[in-house]
Amino acid sequence: MNRQPDLQTLAQRYIDAFEAEDSALPADPAFGEAMDRLTRAWFEAAGAGWALAPRLWNAGPLAPNEPASAHATGEEARNDRPPAPAAASGEATTTSSPGPTPAQPASGSSAGDLAALRARLAELERQLAAMERTSDSGAGSR
Repeated sequence: MNRQPDLQTLAQRYIDAFEAEDSALPADPAFGEAMDRLTRAWFEAAGAGWALAPRLWNAGPLAPNEPASAHATGEEARNDRPPAPAAASGEATTTSSPGPTPAQPASGSSAGDLAALRARLAELERQLAAMERTSDSGAGSR
């Protein structure tokens, strides 16, 4: 009683069943409504993502122990800027200007930092020269 089904026939039956279901889907109004709701939800999520993206891009990194709520983003960051200096003509300035917040100076741009870097580089060069001398003397004794 142990009959093995013909695999080719079985595969053809599954393909036929799939094609029958697949061709019936476009005619099913419930499936059309479900796809419409799904598509609208995708578009709403994408729109929300695009609306949120500039706030995330302009937010910048958080300090290691800074809570996210303490970090100003978007319009809040522009409004927290100090007012620009008064124009030479005596015109009033506004506290909010369009565009991103100006960049801060690069970190480590002082002369003391450069001197420390040069000192560290000199120390590394000294250590490398000592290692090369040790390597050369070790190779010659072999």
